[in-house]
Amino acid sequence: MMAELGLHEEDLDDIVFDEKQAPPDAIRWMAVARVHIDKPYSQYWFFKNMRAAWDLAHDVKSQPLQDNLYTLQFFYLGDWERVMQEGPWNFRGDAVIIASYDGITKPTEVKLDTLDIWIQIHDVPDLYAHLVEPLAASVGEVLFTETMTQDFAGNFYRVWVKINVHKPLKNAVSMIRVLGIVAEF
Repeated sequence: MMAELGLHEEDLDDIVFDEKQAPPDAIRWMAVARVHIDKPYSQYWFFKNMRAAWDLAHDVKSQPLQDNLYTLQFFYLGDWERVMQEGPWNFRGDAVIIASYDGITKPTEVKLDTLDIWIQIHDVPDLYAHLVEPLAASVGEVLFTETMTQDFAGNFYRVWVKINVHKPLKNAVSMIRVLGIVAEF
């Protein structure tokens, strides 16, 4: 069969795995979630909406811990990866921050106050493209700046930033040139 696949013995690497080192099923694919909302809401509708948004293959076991704080146990790796990687998520316009959970740390000690989002910086003149990252840094920690390419449509730059949910977002940032001319982005 190896010959049919075009493999040779030297192409194979073995990884030795001790079953005792595997985490028990109870702590696999877990997460901690916080709903950043100030008004009362129904947990039933929260989970109903999130399950629909997540489109899971299997149900998720949720455990309320405190106001707006939950542990989540997923039963399929694909479900866990989708929820962890395809956010950001929201419920009624309020951020739902989800972080992986090891089952050992106290859930209340898991930091759930930052959110990774894409922002757009519009109408930047070509000669000022080098200022896109400093402009984005005024919103949050810059994780990645998408460069404009020929096949890109739109008059804006996309920047992936980590924001603190306790700080209000900025709608516009001004850039003041040394000559005293103000430009708003």
